[in-house]
Amino acid sequence: MNRPVCLSNHSDPVTLVDGVRAASCRSCAGHWIPRHNDDAWLSQHGKTLPAIEPEPGTGKDLPAEPAAKPRFCPSCQKFLTKLPVGRGLPIHVDHCAGCGGFWLDLGEWDAPEASQLHDELHFIASPHWQRSVRHERARQLREQHFVKRFDAGFEWIRAVRKRIDEHPESKAIHTFLSSEDPLAVG
Repeated sequence: MNRPVCLSNHSDPVTLVDGVRAASCRSCAGHWIPRHNDDAWLSQHGKTLPAIEPEPGTGKDLPAEPAAKPRFCPSCQKFLTKLPVGRGLPIHVDHCAGCGGFWLDLGEWDAPEASQLHDELHFIASPHWQRSVRHERARQLREQHFVKRFDAGFEWIRAVRKRIDEHPESKAIHTFLSSEDPLAVG
């Protein structure tokens, strides 16, 4: 079973946390978590995890970040898809759509574990999760755009918007502000 990064076939079984079993590569220190290991872990811990409501959709629109070099699944040899984890973590994990396993490079397990996202590894490849990652990234890009555009006035504008949104007549205020000339006589 060749590892996707170093192509080594030498690995040792490890338990990452709470009974999550993986194969740890001796050469690159990455971790392969086969789907059946994740399923076994879920069968023991799934009842204690918060439920995530699935969002309608086909799941065919999962974003992928192209890798510098294609990676192949150590179990079934299909291409791995690099998926962003999101939730404030700047890492990506490799997922096999064929067998459902995950490859985590050196250090990629530490961040989700520290953020308590290791419990949700099985959700990362879901359309619902990836859609929320895309929405969060789009929100961050919009904010960066407006921070750059409004410079020092951005925080003032944000404070005004917050006050408007908290006002009981917020919808009317937004309508008033978005009208070209709200006081014009028609």
